[in-house]
Amino acid sequence: MRCPNCQTINPPTAKFCLECGRRFGVCPNCGTVNVPTAKYCIECGTALLPKETDEHTQQLLLQANGHTRPLPTIMSQPPEERRVVTVMFADITGSTPLADHLDPEDMRAILSGYFNLMTEQIRKHGGTVEKYIGDAVMAVFGVPFAHEDDPDRAIRAAIDMQAALARFNEQRLAQDPEATRLQMRIGINTGEVAATSNAQDNRGDFLITGDAVNVAARLQSVATPDTILVGERTYLSTRNVFDFRALAPLRLKGKTDPITAWVVIGQQNNTSTIAQHPRGLDGLEARLVGRTLELALMHATYARVQAEQRPHLITLLGVPGIGKSRLVREFLQSEEETSKCTTCEDRLVAPRILQGRCPPYGEGVTYRPLVELLNSLVNVRKVETYETLESRFEDFVRKTLIAAKSAEDPVEVAYAIIRSVGRRTGDTMLAQNYPDQLERERLHGSSTLAKNTDQSSQSGPHMALMRAWRIFLEALAQQQPLIIIIDDLQWADEALLDLLEYLTDRITDVPILFLCPARPDLFDRRREWGGGRRNFTTIVLESLSREESSDLVNELLKTEEIPGVLRYTILNRAEGNPFFVEEIVRMLIDQKVLVKEDGSWRIGTQNEGILSELASPSAPPDDTLIDLHYVFPLPRVPDTIQGVLAARVDLLSPIEKRVLQHACIIGRTFWLSALIELASDLPANIIFETLDQLVQRDFVEVAEKQARSPVENDQVFTIKHILIRDVVYNNIPRMRRSQEHAQLAIWLEEKAHGHVEAFVELLAYHYQQALSTWSAGIVPGMIANHDSQGPAVSAARLTRSELRSRVITYTVMAGDQALHSYFTIRAIQAYSEALELLIDSNADSQSIAAMHEKLGGAYTQRGNLDEAWQEYRRALQLVTAEGQEDSDHLLHLYNHLSELGTRWLGYFNTNPSLQDTHTYIEAGLKLLEGKPISGQNAEFLTYQAFWYVRNQLESTDTQERARFADLALQSGNEALRIAEELNDTGAIWLTLDALAYVYTKQHRYQDAHKIHHYREKFADKVKSRVELHDLYYSLGWAHEAVSDYPTALKWFGYS
Repeated sequence: MRCPNCQTINPPTAKFCLECGRRFGVCPNCGTVNVPTAKYCIECGTALLPKETDEHTQQLLLQANGHTRPLPTIMSQPPEERRVVTVMFADITGSTPLADHLDPEDMRAILSGYFNLMTEQIRKHGGTVEKYIGDAVMAVFGVPFAHEDDPDRAIRAAIDMQAALARFNEQRLAQDPEATRLQMRIGINTGEVAATSNAQDNRGDFLITGDAVNVAARLQSVATPDTILVGERTYLSTRNVFDFRALAPLRLKGKTDPITAWVVIGQQNNTSTIAQHPRGLDGLEARLVGRTLELALMHATYARVQAEQRPHLITLLGVPGIGKSRLVREFLQSEEETSKCTTCEDRLVAPRILQGRCPPYGEGVTYRPLVELLNSLVNVRKVETYETLESRFEDFVRKTLIAAKSAEDPVEVAYAIIRSVGRRTGDTMLAQNYPDQLERERLHGSSTLAKNTDQSSQSGPHMALMRAWRIFLEALAQQQPLIIIIDDLQWADEALLDLLEYLTDRITDVPILFLCPARPDLFDRRREWGGGRRNFTTIVLESLSREESSDLVNELLKTEEIPGVLRYTILNRAEGNPFFVEEIVRMLIDQKVLVKEDGSWRIGTQNEGILSELASPSAPPDDTLIDLHYVFPLPRVPDTIQGVLAARVDLLSPIEKRVLQHACIIGRTFWLSALIELASDLPANIIFETLDQLVQRDFVEVAEKQARSPVENDQVFTIKHILIRDVVYNNIPRMRRSQEHAQLAIWLEEKAHGHVEAFVELLAYHYQQALSTWSAGIVPGMIANHDSQGPAVSAARLTRSELRSRVITYTVMAGDQALHSYFTIRAIQAYSEALELLIDSNADSQSIAAMHEKLGGAYTQRGNLDEAWQEYRRALQLVTAEGQEDSDHLLHLYNHLSELGTRWLGYFNTNPSLQDTHTYIEAGLKLLEGKPISGQNAEFLTYQAFWYVRNQLESTDTQERARFADLALQSGNEALRIAEELNDTGAIWLTLDALAYVYTKQHRYQDAHKIHHYREKFADKVKSRVELHDLYYSLGWAHEAVSDYPTALKWFGYS
């Protein structure tokens, strides 16, 4: 298959171009790879990328969704995404003086050679050359496809670029001893950018914009020659792979604040092997949590291998970070410890453990894991020559075969094995061009091993090397059991997979266990892997339970004493993935949220206030949208997690990716009807088929709990992991987010007409997101308001002010619902957001006052009375400022302030003055003069009683104390008389609380006990949790005061 972008010839089953990384057409229905220009799948006929919606499609959509409208024309423009990428700028120094004394053709030849070399290194590590600027190169890692280790790749490419430039200089100096030595400086930075790919242009140009690009260019400009400078996010992502030297903060052009930067010293393990990005936290070790059953199955399988003397292959299947490698390490450690047992009846032979890993990219990767196996067997030394190593390996094979009493020719076996590992073992050359040798032997049939191999569809040389490996491993396993680990099997070449299947099927009479950790991607291209074979087992690792994840946090931090909000945040975001737990903890440490002092972890002082504000209820809210307001705000998805998930997402076809993005706009849980509305440019059958593909690929699942939907008999789905939703959502451009959130909110209003209260939180969220992502670049009138009368009515247009008005309306309604349900944090946040919008829109003072009043009620429910006091006072100031006060509204505010300043005074951090409180009480009583007696008269008299008691307690004069005590009883009894005459339950409840308080402060405990039990008779008419808690708590103290301790404990328990 020829790539239309770079013209490279690719294998017929390739999903991506091996040269430029362009994705070929993969059918979302059957997975068949099609030529890039195909409009329909060659296997099943499914439309691959419809350009427009025909009449049949419109009919399908109308049947599925009642009515819909196509998305704005901007959706058909070339795809644009926000992406986290690593940007590199490389520039040669001294090129201007060089050009002064060189002929233009000579200078062009030098720069052409330089650019070709640099481009080769960049592409080798999966980077994209974005542009050439004079004698500088700009490259991007993460566009058009993300890799989980893009920052690592960028630095590896930079190191290789420096080495290539050194070789280039040596060649030039060999030709011309007077040639000027070229030097290069490189700047690398990781961050979020807006990336536009012109898919209609065969050049595949990318336009990358963002602060990350500017910082990378500035780092390159201040770097010294022959150095690599990296920014903070690049450093944090790669500090466990490379060595760095920190620099003093840099003052860069155009940047207000200093920028931290590091100089790359080199790779830590100093090897050319592309190793997996290290997992785990330095200095934080945890025991294996969970996985008891999986570990037991592995041990049982190995015991069977030893007992039956048969090979077995275990595929450990799981998503990245789920704990596959850790499980393997735990298994190996346990088996090694078991073999050392001195009291066992049957002495066990310690296994020989051989390990290799399939790299994600690089040269000579086909049998790279086997190279690593040989490295460990013969202890390859870097300084060895090829001839010495080959001789030592032949000697090792000879001794092994002799020990096994094998009649096979050791030279032939050794030669076939060395040939199979390609061009190198470690950094030592082992063979010449392996493909050429295979071709020659296929034509001439020169291998003895090939002649002794059974007939097969495989080529003779290929079967010869497979047989050689079988003979060699059987001989090794006769000496002691073998455990062979081939990690990251999803990146294995087909030839290696064939070899593993052959070895597992054909090896006999020896104990060999193959352990192959792999991601589910393996089955995308090898669906029959292990199917139907008796000696193949697949163990699927699922997410840890919430309790196990919590144990992992305790193990990492060696403490259980972390705030509940922080623990809840970690568990909520990680959702049972151990790697995600570790990386979120790492981010919290990097952000100084967690700091280590005296050997233990505690909360950083700058974050104590935020954590206190987010103190979660005993039972976290079940609504996922409300729940978002109860977690500690992380600055972003950790870059290590971002890379892993973005790489998975980029393997999706364009249609799959687009549908998933629409789903992420809707939310973690989404409805099929809403998805059809947003994806109205796709036929309904394509949406259904794409959803099936996303379910199969473990991005989406059918929701276990059916969420409410405005459409009857709707299908509900859930995005598999919350961080997948975050990564995909963050990739959507702000303009598209704003359009689709508004479109969905308008659709939801129409569908929920008559019962909109059930969807208030969703409406508030989508309108708020539409407003917050509003961009000046949005074309006026882009967001359409679908009229509820039907599609024939012309669409009204939402202006920014109209959008803001809807945000305020639904946010206030969401706050009211949250307050009613005691989700107080959400209520405070909703009212605060509405207040900001009202102020921004220059709303009238009465509307702003009403919002301050709502905030006062929310703060009161939460127990933040200092804030509640201030909010009510602000509302009062606004109400009285215009001179046209509403007496009922004033009474309401005086009531709140009087109650806070008297009844709940003990809950303030800084008590309001008694004089201010008295002013509010008197003002309330004055407003009631001339009006019919009501429960409000009893309430203000009650506050007056409380106020007298406060004065009694603060007075130092005995006569004054006695006078205030009498006044308190008079006001309290008068209030109770009025309340009982009116039969006002609320007023009676309040007045009894005041009288009990008066009696308690006068040490009349029996009277207080009696009053509290009288108040208890009204408890079944009271719905407020705060009031019931106050009653039960007061009853507890009343019984303790009369020495009835058992009953006191009972009431305290109720409270």
